[in-house]
Amino acid sequence: MATPLTGRSGTVKADAAVIASIENWKCTPAGEIKTYHVSGGSGGQYVLDGYDDWSGEYTALGYLPAVLPTTAFAFIGSIDETNGVAGNAMCNRCVINFPIEDGGYITHTTSFESNGPLTIGAAAAADSSVPDAKKADQVTVELGTVVTSPVYAAETDVRSVTVTLSASNPSYRSNDTANQTKRIVGNKMYELSYDVYNDAGLPANVPQKGDIKQIKVTCNTDNTLDEWWDFKWMICTGLSEIKAGDDPEEIIGATCNWTMCGAADVDADGTMVQGAMKTPAQSPVTLWP
Repeated sequence: MATPLTGRSGTVKADAAVIASIENWKCTPAGEIKTYHVSGGSGGQYVLDGYDDWSGEYTALGYLPAVLPTTAFAFIGSIDETNGVAGNAMCNRCVINFPIEDGGYITHTTSFESNGPLTIGAAAAADSSVPDAKKADQVTVELGTVVTSPVYAAETDVRSVTVTLSASNPSYRSNDTANQTKRIVGNKMYELSYDVYNDAGLPANVPQKGDIKQIKVTCNTDNTLDEWWDFKWMICTGLSEIKAGDDPEEIIGATCNWTMCGAADVDADGTMVQGAMKTPAQSPVTLWP
């Protein structure tokens, strides 16, 4: 009888580089089976093997994913540092979670889709890094004015923050793709949501639908706040889950939602200026445009 495995040795590589501190990974082989019913078939179902397709994701420690949307890469997911799955993929989504209220640590989940066949078998990957989780308790959200030299104001009583980076990478199939589903680079988008406590100032103390801001999400790096996600610009799409109850221990709160705003009228002079998205680093990288 085979001996079951735990996930303790589950590791991931992207383009031969090990992704440090993986919490979990998964891969879903999918694809299609085409069915047909025709005369002469005696009322039965008949099938043809269709195009192959697959998708996957992994969750790891940290606020800066190693693989970002539109990146094409060679994925290896190992279950025991020796065996697992491997295939070419393209990243379509990264979600970065900052669980402030829970006292938790910062993680990110990277999702990807097939860009070629998936192989199940030999998949060598071993993580020798030392885990170094970062607490989310000092993370802040700062809203900046849309001017040449923006003035920032930090949101108060932020409970949790979620940054979502995504790309709509269209799939394609042809007589040159060898029964596989492949992807090409699509449009990029970024979104932000955060939960806040509210007081008698609601709604004056939260953003309103249509507000446009330059936003920083600062990241706690070794107990300093010297790195941040920089979004120029974002537009508020509204509030969700404004909650109040009879339970005196349930504090009133709301969720603030923002999405990418590609251009804004800086200094209100009637001239639209294209924005940008930059990574949190000592030397930030511009991810868009």
